[in-house]
Amino acid sequence: YVGVHESDDKRFKKIGKPYRMPLTWPPKCHDCAALDRKGKGPPSAYTGMTWSAFRPSDDACTYSYLVPANMFASVALGYVRELATKVWNDPALAQRATKLQQEIDNGIREHAIVDHPTYGQIYAYEVDGLGNHNLMDDANVPN
Repeated sequence: YVGVHESDDKRFKKIGKPYRMPLTWPPKCHDCAALDRKGKGPPSAYTGMTWSAFRPSDDACTYSYLVPANMFASVALGYVRELATKVWNDPALAQRATKLQQEIDNGIREHAIVDHPTYGQIYAYEVDGLGNHNLMDDANVPN
């Protein structure tokens, strides 16, 4: 769910209706990159990380948890927590940011660290929460 901050708090101004992503991809688009399972993407299990359909290169993910993007999100949530605490005086937002950051970090620790035969423990590029992983790089931010 992506949308504007909806709150009774007068510091926030509602700027439009929330946007809901379609449940499947592509939505009436024959030239778009298709996702497996009739647009739902590859099978995955809950990990605590955020789900991704596409890589920064716009290729469909092989496994639906893009580890570099989740690392990036974790760092950004730390900044949100700091701003919420020191600038906005919003302890509820700081708490929500901290909780989400911890869920993502736990997911990375539990699912994204894999044993490589030459290099030992390394981070996978993508995982699915079912034990599968993809070791690669994609020369785009946030990799």
